Amino acid sequence: MNTKNKFDTRSTDRILWIDMAKGLGVVLVIYGHMLYATNLGVNKLIYAFHVPVFFILSGYVYEFSIASIKENIIKKLID
Repeated sequence: MNTKNKFDTRSTDRILWIDMAKGLGVVLVIYGHMLYATNLGVNKLIYAFHVPVFFILSGYVYEFSIASIKENIIKKLID
């Protein structure tokens, strides 16, 4: 019997500092939205880099492969 949960994200090949940076980015996005109505310079600073951080981190861990794209499409069609 297979008891593996498909939502279990624990994996040995994850990079801890990237996960931590993404978590900090999420907190900064929320903080930036909370401060949007105020005219503090902090929200402008947060808005200057929080989206690029997510793009850079996602690009850092992305592994391009035509085979993996085909596999993902087939999995989506089957599920």
